[in-house]
Amino acid sequence: MTTQEFCRKAADIPLMFNMGEKWDYGISADITGGIIEKASGMKYSDFLKKYIFSPLGMNDTDFYVPDDKRDRFSALYSWNDGKLVQDYGNYLGLTDYKNPPAFESGGAGLCSTIDDYAKFACMLSNRGEFNGRRIISEKSFDYMISPKLSDKQNTLWDRLKGYNYGCFVRIMTNPEISEIRTGKGEFGWDGWTGTYFCSDAVTGITVLYFTQICGAGTTRQAAEISGIVYDKLVRNI
Repeated sequence: MTTQEFCRKAADIPLMFNMGEKWDYGISADITGGIIEKASGMKYSDFLKKYIFSPLGMNDTDFYVPDDKRDRFSALYSWNDGKLVQDYGNYLGLTDYKNPPAFESGGAGLCSTIDDYAKFACMLSNRGEFNGRRIISEKSFDYMISPKLSDKQNTLWDRLKGYNYGCFVRIMTNPEISEIRTGKGEFGWDGWTGTYFCSDAVTGITVLYFTQICGAGTTRQAAEISGIVYDKLVRNI
């Protein structure tokens, strides 16, 4: 199934609720990949390479891992009876990344390195600019990190109290009630395999914490590390 085919099939799925009524984790980001293809006339991966990866020097980021880089591909683990074991399952569309996929999702499926991801995250902490080159317009950046959920819509974030949701990122809006000790305006996301990042355009701080463990998300350790970074670099200044 290609990216365009996925979007067409998704259009036939009934809505969970009326638009604007509430918010839920969904496939909006995945569909965005198809919208970008239509608007640009480019394959989604080609668009990412031209406008994001190449300008940032993200040479190890793609929807698959070529043979000459396979020896650097990290294994995936899961907890089994209190022990970490290597996991070979196929979850949430994750694959072995040996071949380019037909479906290039706007919300999942990229394979990268922590060094490449750091360039992307640092660009965000610098309001869309990296090494003097603008990647995202300031207007788009401000829109991305602006809270979008009303109190009525913001009902699914109990696990991350203090956060609201922008354009595919969580945003710290109320640090006083949050268990994560960062600061107001901090934003970021995490992958299902524990690839966590947060950025802060006010302080310029970026934190990355990768675990490669199934179902990790925003772990207690990631939250604690972010808090320590803020304690040492911001609150002690």
